[in-house]
Amino acid sequence: MLSALVQNGLTPALASRGITIRGVKGNSLTVAGNIDNGSLPADLFGNADANANQLLADVNAGKGGLGMLAKDPQFASDGKVERVNKDGTGRTTLASGLSGPTSVAVDDSFVYFTESGLGAGNNSSGARRVAKEGGSVQRLYNVPVDVVALNGDDLYLLVGNTDTGKTTITQTAKSGTQVKRSFNDLLIINPIMTIFDGRLYYYTQTKNAFAVASVSLNLDGRTLHVERLFNGDQIGVDRCALYISTTDQEIERVMR
Repeated sequence: MLSALVQNGLTPALASRGITIRGVKGNSLTVAGNIDNGSLPADLFGNADANANQLLADVNAGKGGLGMLAKDPQFASDGKVERVNKDGTGRTTLASGLSGPTSVAVDDSFVYFTESGLGAGNNSSGARRVAKEGGSVQRLYNVPVDVVALNGDDLYLLVGNTDTGKTTITQTAKSGTQVKRSFNDLLIINPIMTIFDGRLYYYTQTKNAFAVASVSLNLDGRTLHVERLFNGDQIGVDRCALYISTTDQEIERVMR
């Protein structure tokens, strides 16, 4: 899922070079900006149609300013989930050999995370969890997932599907035993989801712009909060406002 790569740093890495991502289709990236003869700069990624593994191999080699998911030149073939104390000590590997782990959420007992399926020679994708003290990885749901979020006994899974043009949020049991309900909205290439005060906030799009919307924890009552966020990256929420980081290296505040 190339959208997972965009979500985890590719957008700002490209933006810093004056390049804008226009679309993602499978393992291909469509871009616009400072492009020479229809290709990305040779010292960045080589060309706009590089497959996902090579794209991230170049990034991890230092050509794109990311290099955050794996040490191996083959993207995330040594993906890990690690724990570290707040003071920076006690770094411990909880799970290894993962296929491009991305989003992470925690409760009192477990670390929940996604596998993107982009690891070289390892196409495992889905929602997983591992005990905070380490141990066997539990495969909760073997479905494509970009982002996970927790609330009580529920685990919410968000995935962007470039084939259907939809973002799907699914409410599941965090034990891995039940899929409860799903909700679809329009796709953008930077899927983000966060929970605050009984609502799920995420990126979507309208006819004219990208936007922040929310639904209840039962995945109904969709509310559109703010539009025009073509450069939105991450979302924070409190009782008064939405806080939005952008690929222009700014933080914006918008009253709810």
